[in-house]
Formats: sequence, C-alpha cells, structure tokens
Amino acid sequence: MTAFIDPLSDERGADGAGGGYTVYWASAERVTLSRPLQRFLMDAHAARLRPVLVTTDHAHVSTFVADAFQAAGGYWAVSFEGAMFDAFRGTRISSFGDFWAPRADRVPEAHPTLSRLREHTVPSFVFDVYVRDRADERTLIGGVADQLVAGLGGTGLERWGVVEPLAGRWSHAAVTESMRRQMPVTERHYASGDDGAVVSLAASRTKTGLLEHVRGTVPIRDAELSPLANVPGGALAAHPRVLDTLQALAERARVNVALLSCGEVEERAGSSGRLPGVRRPEQPLAVLLGARAVRDLAVDVEALAERHDVTTVGLRRAPALVVRLSGGDPLWHQLRAFASDLDQERLASALALEFATGDTKVGRS
Repeated sequence: MTAFIDPLSDERGADGAGGGYTVYWASAERVTLSRPLQRFLMDAHAARLRPVLVTTDHAHVSTFVADAFQAAGGYWAVSFEGAMFDAFRGTRISSFGDFWAPRADRVPEAHPTLSRLREHTVPSFVFDVYVRDRADERTLIGGVADQLVAGLGGTGLERWGVVEPLAGRWSHAAVTESMRRQMPVTERHYASGDDGAVVSLAASRTKTGLLEHVRGTVPIRDAELSPLANVPGGALAAHPRVLDTLQALAERARVNVALLSCGEVEERAGSSGRLPGVRRPEQPLAVLLGARAVRDLAVDVEALAERHDVTTVGLRRAPALVVRLSGGDPLWHQLRAFASDLDQERLASALALEFATGDTKVGRS
C-alpha cells in the first residue's frame, strides 16, 4: 500500500537550514504518480516545505514520480532495518536534514547493496526541449513529443494523463484542450508508449505566444546503438540518429533550445522507472540552439564551428545550430567547453528568460 501523510500531521520539523520538510511514505513495490502523491507535492510547494519520499529498498519508482520530485526539488530516502538511506547514493542518513545540510565530519555508512553501481539497466535517450508556438486555435500540443520519440527509435505514444495510471488514449486534441483550460500555466501532462518511451509536457503563455516544455526518455533497444551508450567519449553523439533527429526537429518546430542526453532506466513488469541505488549519471550528447537563441546569443557560427562539431539548419542568415559532443574528451567537459565559448552575459540572460517559466511550481512548467 501507499500511505499519504496528511500535511497537517506528518513529520514536519525544522531541518537546521532555515526550513522544514514533509514526508510521503510508500510501502508499495511500485510507486506511481497517483492523485494523492501529486496532491502531496502541490501541498508541499504551497507550504514551502521540502518533499521527501520514503520507500523500501526494493521499490520501483516510476519515471513520472522521479520527474515530479526532481522538478519539486524533492528527496528520496529508503527505509531499511530501522535506518534511513539516501536512495541515490546508498549511504545512511541520520535525519532527513542530511540531504540538504550534510555534516562534513560524518563518516558514510553504506547500505549492503545500494551503494554499488546498479546493473541490468536499459540505456536510453533523454531529451529536454523548449519550443515556441502561436497561441491560436490551430496550435496543437504533442507533435514535438511524437517527433522526438519516433526519431529516437520509439514505436510511438499510446496513453496520456495528468496522474497514473494514464487513462486517456494519446490525442493531440485532447491534450491541447486539457492544457487550454489550465492556461496561463499548465500542470504537467504525461504520456507513454508500449515500448517504454515516456514523455512529460507542459505549456505556458508568453507575451508573444506559447512556450512548450517537453521532457522524455526513449529506451535504446537497437543492437547497433545500445553498446555505444557505454563507450567513453562521443561515439553515441556521432551516430547519425542524433543529428537526423535534431535536424528534423529544427526544421519542423520553432525550437529555442534542446538538450539530448544518454541516461538509464530500469524496467519492471513493463513499466519504466528506477530502483534505489547508485546509477551512472546522464551524459550530454548534443545541443540544439534554435534560430532565435542563436540570434539572442550573438553566436559567431564560423568561430564556433572551428572548435566544435556544428551543423547549421535552416536559413543561412538565421540558422539553427546542432552541436554534437562527438569528440574524445569526457562529454560533460565538451559541454562546458561549448558553453564557455558563448557570450556568458547573453547566455545568463537567455537562460533566465527561458527558465523563468520552468518548474517553479510542482506539477507545472
């Protein structure tokens, strides 16, 4: 069973760092983004409390729960033999405050199994995309998600909803109508496919139209691509599927910025998510800067192309750029090198404007 702890009577308390926390205890082996869990996160945000999820050490947490807790700045703890452990590191915590105010003198105590790198994970493409569109009756939400899932090798989205289980048949018109009723800022909407692909979508009204935010994961099941996920450097980034997918996206949508990465998921009984334990961090593969971002950042395309794997898309005078991290250096090093070659003041300004409509509210974007 899953227990929803009433925010008026749960384990709130001073955390030693100028705030408090609220706890959701889940004893089920499969933890999904149910209506009570969604409400818990919204209430935590409204009360300005840190949300903490507590599960068993073998619980499978759905990708949508992980997405929602990440957006909410939440934490995940594991209860094991009367003690609490950090679900991501596999180390013991003396209190929930250790998450946000760890003691420097504390010697880590490892969980017997969770502190080791997890095996039997499925490599996956992970995308995070911001797209602008017109705010009129002809605009439909969902096409970007479909295009990315198909381009990255997925079989297509089948179901959608705002909580799990996803009960609606995937429909651009239905998703758009649901979001239209929630404007100017929508809750996150979720979609999934039979092959494990999962997507979350949200939209917000801007001065000039709509800003759509799409996040998602597509398992890499291709026998040719899957081994590349574990090869150091840019082997996967250099694969044609990466460039082809981002080029097609730039040609068909008004993209501001898109990041494509490689991550991992763990599947149980046909559901996508993750188990407690140490996992390899996501690795960036490529960045897509839309024409507007290229203009706002005053990018010197020729100079950038001399130092990075750059492909231009669209009009010569107003191109979009696909930058693949295909070199031999560690991928995060390549991403930092690319970011440092951009005008830092313009980059900070662009990101502040872009992400001001990000997940400052639980379940919203």
